[in-house]
Amino acid sequence: MREPDYATIRSFVERWASGTLVQCDRLTSAVEEARKLDWAHERGENWSPPWEDVLTAYDRVWVEAHLLVVAGHQLQTWTMRWHRQRPEPSPTISARLTALRNSLEHLDQALLDDVAARPDPALGRKSWALDRLPDGQLPLFPSVERRGDPVAAFGLLDVQALRAHAERVSGDIDDERYVEEVLPAVDDWVDQRSDEMRGG
Repeated sequence: MREPDYATIRSFVERWASGTLVQCDRLTSAVEEARKLDWAHERGENWSPPWEDVLTAYDRVWVEAHLLVVAGHQLQTWTMRWHRQRPEPSPTISARLTALRNSLEHLDQALLDDVAARPDPALGRKSWALDRLPDGQLPLFPSVERRGDPVAAFGLLDVQALRAHAERVSGDIDDERYVEEVLPAVDDWVDQRSDEMRGG
């Protein structure tokens, strides 16, 4: 049974699918730029950029990765609500994506050093999302690997896989709209034309 606000729920799925695709592109672009600047800096030539430019590029990678995790998590949340009203089974929740989103949300409460964020035992919390990440920590300096390597947000979330998921969800929305809106309109037009031909 569909909720009265089904179309609104679907619109949130659609906007977060679109937003996730945009963020996949933004992160990929930021990683490529950081890789290029890092490579040029390592050459040590008079045309090489200063290290500060490389650090700025790495900072952009980190921020774009954070924004991608937020977009991907919102897509996951709204897709699950949408699927509760559809005959298809609910998509699998990505535990890694959820742990990343929650770790970023509470990063201000973690222990920080130059390399990573870790749970702060002094706070006495029973559980940390950080504990559900590899080695129980979140990297604070993004790993961009070598040129041509796959892009992964924080080295933990496969951007290409998230892109494929967002594209699949967008395709599901298009298919549903086609069945519910386009086909009935075509049927109405065919019926109308048939009536006109019979009347003529």
